[in-house]
Amino acid sequence: APIKATKPILSRNEQRRIAPIVKAMAKLRRELEHLLAPQIAQHQIILEEQPLSLTIRLNAQILFASGQAVLTQDAKKIMGPIGDVLAKLPSGYLITVQGYTDDRPIHTSLFSSNWELSTARAVSVVQLFRLRQVPGSALSAQGFSKFKPVASNDTQAGRAANRRVEILITAPKPPEESQ
Repeated sequence: APIKATKPILSRNEQRRIAPIVKAMAKLRRELEHLLAPQIAQHQIILEEQPLSLTIRLNAQILFASGQAVLTQDAKKIMGPIGDVLAKLPSGYLITVQGYTDDRPIHTSLFSSNWELSTARAVSVVQLFRLRQVPGSALSAQGFSKFKPVASNDTQAGRAANRRVEILITAPKPPEESQ
């Protein structure tokens, strides 16, 4: 049976208003793809683009020693240039750094729970971005512990995938139509 055409979700005016933002997000993605090409090729970093946001998913193994929240020197070599790119974003962009763990409980002298570890890892990345001149007003950190896994925790590979940091870059809201 023929499929009936539906109205576009956005009106032409709305599409026109968000077009420059969508274009800017695509440019940001291309810049990050070029910068992170080796890590993307090795599946250590994944970029996921939505129309008004971009997520950089980093395997925690390339950032932190097991059970730690201090960025390794190798991690700083990757994250520093990301921070430099983010520091150039115009005002209004929001950068949320999210930390995640697997479901294996942690209880060390530094971290009594996965909540603390995931949040401390996110804060470590935020602190590095601040050193790279990313505006503090654009930054926030969130810890999700074992919640919101991207893979099953039943395998070593799944647990490794769940131990991650995600950087969510959200474009500013499009300007309102002038009346």
